[in-house]
Amino acid sequence: MKNSRVFIIAMMLITGYGAAAQKTKAASKPAADTVVLEPEKDSILIPFEPYESNYQKALKAAKGSKERTGIFKQYNDALFASALTTEQKKALLRQKIEQYIQTDFYSLYEYFLLVSKENNNAKPMLFISVFRSTATELQWKALTEYMKYTVEAAERTVYNQTTGQTEQLKRPTAWPAGLPYPGYGWGKYLSTDDVATPVSMQYHLPEAERYRIISQYKKEGKKISPDDQAWYTVYELNAAKQRTTAASQGKTADVPVETKLQHLVGKYFSYNAASRFDCTTCKVISYQSKDEIILSCRYGVTKTATYDELANNKAIFGYHPAQAVLRQCKACNGHGVVKSSFSHTNDYQYTLGKKITYTSTTISNCMKCGGSGYIDERF
Repeated sequence: MKNSRVFIIAMMLITGYGAAAQKTKAASKPAADTVVLEPEKDSILIPFEPYESNYQKALKAAKGSKERTGIFKQYNDALFASALTTEQKKALLRQKIEQYIQTDFYSLYEYFLLVSKENNNAKPMLFISVFRSTATELQWKALTEYMKYTVEAAERTVYNQTTGQTEQLKRPTAWPAGLPYPGYGWGKYLSTDDVATPVSMQYHLPEAERYRIISQYKKEGKKISPDDQAWYTVYELNAAKQRTTAASQGKTADVPVETKLQHLVGKYFSYNAASRFDCTTCKVISYQSKDEIILSCRYGVTKTATYDELANNKAIFGYHPAQAVLRQCKACNGHGVVKSSFSHTNDYQYTLGKKITYTSTTISNCMKCGGSGYIDERF
């Protein structure tokens, strides 16, 4: 349902849904790209505290598009759930949209994606109708352009029925002309955060190239956006994990086969099969070679498997590592050994009038648990 809702909202973007409404007046200073907004008088009188004060305080301290998107969502969630009339909600929402158009236009696109997934259709409809009546036609179409760029920048393939081959679809080679970068107001040439041109959301660039550019920013002492810094940190963490995994796999490859086989002895494996009657639990008891490993399974069944079947199986069926379920052996009370005593009394005939009793005690490994003191309940 969520996917269909996003599709419906996207279609509204393309078809230009929404009725025109009276826009906030704006007066621009000559020879400057700064716009001074004049909010409608009615919106100033609408009581909506403490949300208004909290919103203005958070927006003033915000750094980065992701954070501003969260602030806008928090405010609009409270606004939508309030007891204000629809007209009052529209007036306040129009103010915030105008503010974001001049501060961080990309955040409005990010919020549009979030609100489109809401279970309640009324909330996205309210945002779209107010945005449509507030923004210019070019700004309205920009939301669609952002969406097209994001989709086209993804790694997509298509099957060509003529050639019978899978082909890579053409990806954009640059950020869409005329669209503000994250952190930029509409028509602005400088970031609201006073940082270098953001890179992390330029999806047409490979991740390695984005990392290289941000690294270069850092070397040159340039200030980078919080969004770029967050992306940069995650990229480095993932790269470190990949290096660790590759190193461990390299070490494993150098281990002699004999050592690998020795480590398997005593290990437990669950055997999964299409039929539940064939599923069982096994324990490696010995091996002849990497292609002949002997396992003891439930109900006295013996199986053989190869090393790859035990250690490298990625399929659903077959052998998978399992944990033993142990309980104390009742035969030896967990001692692992069993004591047995034997007594014999000679009669007088052989002991010159004395009755002598001979007692012998023997200690042996418990045959039930094999001397371990524990029984695996799987068997």
